[in-house]
Amino acid sequence: MDYQATADHVISCYAPIQVCYRCNCTAGTYELGHSRSHAHVKERKICLSAPPRGKASLFTLLHEIGHIVAYQADYSSGVPRSLAEYNATEWAKLEMRNNLHMSVPLKITRSYNAYVRNKIARGLRRGLKKVPAKLRHL
Repeated sequence: MDYQATADHVISCYAPIQVCYRCNCTAGTYELGHSRSHAHVKERKICLSAPPRGKASLFTLLHEIGHIVAYQADYSSGVPRSLAEYNATEWAKLEMRNNLHMSVPLKITRSYNAYVRNKIARGLRRGLKKVPAKLRHL
């Protein structure tokens, strides 16, 4: 499967979204000489380390698009970060299953659920009063 072509198709469906690879912006922590995958929601820009080459990297792209287009998936939307991450992840799962007709590997689901749990724990340490109802099952 040509994951880059699939990614280009998805990006065109939600245009305008700009994608850059190996950016040097300061929106993330630097690892291996570039920042982590992230979205600049207001600019409708996604920064990735490389073009998608498999399901995991395609899912990461979808997750970042989710931060731009999904309901309450933007950090500046007034919801806890954990909920924003969850909403972006759920949007990516639905996009991959329903629109791309691809399964989401269990390994990817577990990884993103662990990431959301980490965001919940961090939020509680930093003063989050209660875990959003949507996230209590995690």
